[in-house]
Amino acid sequence: MSRLHASIYFSIHVLWPLVADFSGAAELDSKMNSSDGVGRRCSSGAQAPNWKRMAKEEKITLDAEVTEALPDARFKVKLENDQEILAYVSGKMRKFFIRILPGDRVTVEMSPYDMTKGRIVYRH
Repeated sequence: MSRLHASIYFSIHVLWPLVADFSGAAELDSKMNSSDGVGRRCSSGAQAPNWKRMAKEEKITLDAEVTEALPDARFKVKLENDQEILAYVSGKMRKFFIRILPGDRVTVEMSPYDMTKGRIVYRH
């Protein structure tokens, strides 16, 4: 038997019955399964505090025209307000092999935090 198999055998057949027979297991299990909020579990199994999460900012959706094709599925895109940004193709468009060429009308999603980059989500 290899060393790996021996250690797996030891942990399953020798250690597991000892852990399963632990008297505080029911109490620990009830604490982990308590549904007193949105808290996440820590690596130790205890529940993290229920911090309020900040709401995500909504994406800005704009129509644009592709002006230049760049390597790695990126494009220079000119927005309706004559601003030019760098945009990449969304995952669904890559998955279904939707081709984009210079001159195409597209819909771009932009984050309000970085107005110089965007994601192409639709080709008209």
